[in-house]
Amino acid sequence: MRGGEGIDRKRRSAVGNGVSTVTQSTFRRHTLTLLKRPKQSQCFGKPNLRQLRMMKKNNASQAIVPPSFFAKLALPLALPMLLTAALIILVGESWPRNIAPGSGLKLQGFCAAVVTCLAVWYFVTRGYADKRIHKMAALICGIVGLMSWPVWSVGALPSVNGVSLGSEESVQVTFERTEVTVVSRSSTLNHWAWLRPVAQDGRAGAGRYHISESIYEQWNNQRPSVVTVTIARGLLGAQVVTGYQ
Repeated sequence: MRGGEGIDRKRRSAVGNGVSTVTQSTFRRHTLTLLKRPKQSQCFGKPNLRQLRMMKKNNASQAIVPPSFFAKLALPLALPMLLTAALIILVGESWPRNIAPGSGLKLQGFCAAVVTCLAVWYFVTRGYADKRIHKMAALICGIVGLMSWPVWSVGALPSVNGVSLGSEESVQVTFERTEVTVVSRSSTLNHWAWLRPVAQDGRAGAGRYHISESIYEQWNNQRPSVVTVTIARGLLGAQVVTGYQ
């Protein structure tokens, strides 16, 4: 019996040691988990800088503007188009707008587009404190302003250039050929003559000159070798064709 009790005690001791070993290993695993957990608690309990930025971005109020806001941003393009139409209807050719080749209003048109964009941007955004609205309006105004550049250069400004003309001068040019083009979405014809200055003095350039239908028929019938072009400097500095001989 004592031998059996000794064996039972040894078994119990072995089982107890095994349980204690398992308990110790389990305790160690839990201890290691608890030691590693502060990073997670720091990540979820106290948000880091990246999470704070994301939360701030998500919680930021959306910029709300009325529908008229976007309509006003189209003014840099609408203004020169309306001005051009008004000048053509009200003034017509009483202000000469036939610009000679080699002389143009590209720089003046660009300056007019920039000034118009800045004025419209200030007018539209002056009632908003949100910088995002200012940036969006600046981007849209810039795109619309680039679209308005050629409208200023070949639309409104040639008429303004013809308001006041300097002294006229005659330039001898070589007649090369005539050309007829059709106005887009219209049956109206434009008549042109390709001319080249005899003397390269810079007063008039070589290229396609706009002429009337009567001049077109006359030159086609006569086929002159040399013709005379009368030009004058306009208010904005561009050379204006005032007549042909």
